Amino acid sequence: MELYDASQYSAGEYEYRGIEKIRHATEEANGLVKINTAVRIFSLIIVVILCIISVSIIMNTIRLTVVIRKNEINIMKYVGATDWFIRWPFVIEGMLIGLIGSLIPTLLCFFGYTECLRLVAEKAPVINNIAEFASAVDIFIFIAPVTIIFGILLGIIGSASSMRKYLRV
Repeated sequence: MELYDASQYSAGEYEYRGIEKIRHATEEANGLVKINTAVRIFSLIIVVILCIISVSIIMNTIRLTVVIRKNEINIMKYVGATDWFIRWPFVIEGMLIGLIGSLIPTLLCFFGYTECLRLVAEKAPVINNIAEFASAVDIFIFIAPVTIIFGILLGIIGSASSMRKYLRV
C-alpha cells in the first residue's frame, strides 16, 4: 500500500492504491466532543445543585435536633461542658447522615449497573461484540470510597454550618 501525496487532496480524503476514497469522520468526532463537553458541564451543575440541597437538608436536620435538645444543651452548659463536648454529637450525627446518604445511592447504582449489564448481554448481545463494558466491581471499587468520603464531608459541612448558625454555645 503506497500513500500518495496528501497535499493534493481535500481534507479527509487520501488516495491509496486500490482504494477509491477514505472518509475521516472528523465532523462526527467534533460533534461527539461537543456533546461530551455539554454533558460534563450539565453533570457538574447537577452535582453542585445536589450538594447544596444535601447540605441544606443536613442543616435543617441538625437544627431540628438542636431545637429538640435545647434543654439538654442548656443543662450541659450550666454543668460546665465545653463547646466541643456539646458540638461533637451533632458533628457525628451529620457524618452519619452523610454516610447513609452516600451509601444508599452507591449501592443502588452498583446493583442497577450490574442489572443493566445483564440486560444488555441478554437482550442485545451485538453490543457486547462492539464494546467491552467494565464490571461493576471494577468501577465501584474506585467510585464507592470517593462518594462515601464526599458524603461524610458534606455531612460535616452541613452540621458545622448549622451549629454555627443555630447553636449558640
